[in-house]
This record gives sequence, structure tokens and C-alpha cells, in this order.
Amino acid sequence: MQKWSTLRPEYDFPKYKDKPSIYLLASTPRSGSHYLAHLLISTQLLGAPLEYFHHHEIIEWKKYFHCDDLCDLFRKLFSMRSSSNGWFGIKSHWSQYEGILKNQNLGSLLGIKQYIYIERNDLLAQAISLEIALQSNYWISFQNKISEPEYRFDRIYKRLCDLRTEKRKWDLFFMKNKILPIRVIYEDLLLEPNLIVQTIFHKFNISYTQMNFGFDHMPQRQNSAINIQWREKFITDAKKDPAINQIIF
Repeated sequence: MQKWSTLRPEYDFPKYKDKPSIYLLASTPRSGSHYLAHLLISTQLLGAPLEYFHHHEIIEWKKYFHCDDLCDLFRKLFSMRSSSNGWFGIKSHWSQYEGILKNQNLGSLLGIKQYIYIERNDLLAQAISLEIALQSNYWISFQNKISEPEYRFDRIYKRLCDLRTEKRKWDLFFMKNKILPIRVIYEDLLLEPNLIVQTIFHKFNISYTQMNFGFDHMPQRQNSAINIQWREKFITDAKKDPAINQIIF
């Protein structure tokens, strides 16, 4: 299987010459953000919202463009990843966006116009998915697993706490900056992807009714029997500790 990267040419658009409007797809790890991003990519109307703020991706893009300045890097990205109607998207977890906020020059260049925020109601399922991904390095279905994951109650509990913290940071950021993001619930997205994307387009004032998602590189769900087994075991183990059980449930 070919190594997956945001540099892959299937995400490119015809060259865009102007400064696009920027939107941010805010997320937490294992919230379904890759799936939503690829749905948006498939419409060809909201750019290619991928993790351009991820430090590994920044390193790779700097090599690709032969530049060191982040502002120059994003100007070059604008030209190749903006859709023809002038939208450029970035997908980001809080841990990635937090560092970008400190770069005033880049912030001024981006001038983010709109925010989408994808959340997952089932935080325990999200924490289990995150721990499996961390152990196996299997973050998206285009990648290969490097190892089989091993159940660890303490590690799943830590992921649960970390996810709650990251969600609070996003909520605090939106509140402090008086931002009303377009909120997407992952569980709703699985049930009605057409409706969710149409809702997003309505907020962006984009007219588009035919949702066929004809993109050849859609990520697949990675949920498996392991996720179910770990959930059952975690709930059983959590009930043995009244303090933890009260926090979780």
C-alpha cells in the first residue's frame, strides 16, 4: 500500500491565482474529520481541507516547495489546493492550531472566514479508536498497520481525559472569539452525509444539490471487533473503581 500523505496529487486543483477565502475544519483526533474532509473534497467546491498545520506535513511541504517561510508555503498551497470558487480549507486538531495562533503573520495571511467543528457524541468510542491508532499507527484506511494493539485500561482512560481537555479548549476558543462554528456530529454524519454536506454548503452560500461524492480515494471506517471488545472490557474495569466510574459515567 502506498504511503498516504497530504502531498498526494489527487488532492490538487487547477491553479488558482487569487487569494482564496479560508475555512478551518476544527476537530479532535478520531472524530471523523478525515471522512468529512474527503466528502468535502469530493464535491470539488470547498478545496482540500487536510492537516496542513501538522508539523510532519509542514516539513514535507517545505521540502516540496523548497521554502522555509510558513507564509510563502501557504501562498503556494493556495494556488494548488483552492477550489475554483475560491475556497481553501484546513483541517486541524487543537494541538496543531494552538501553535499556529502564535504566528501573527500567518494568522493575518489566512484571515479565516468560517469554521466547521466536528464532534463525536460517543467519547469512549473515540478514546478507544485513538488508543488503537496510537499503538498501530493506523490513522487512516490508506495506511498500513505497524503493530497489533494491546488493551490497556490506563491508556484508554488517559485518551478519554485528553479528548475532553481538547474539546474544552476548542469550546473556550470559540467562546472567547465569539465564533459560531458550523457544528457537525460524527454519528449524524454517518447516517446522513448528504444532508450534513448540504447544510455546510448552505452556511457557505454555495448552491449544490447533487451529492454523489464521486471521489476515488475515500477513507473507510476503521471500526472493528477490537473496538467493541475493548469497550466492554473498559466499562467492566471502570466499574471496579468508584472514583473513575463516577467521572466516566
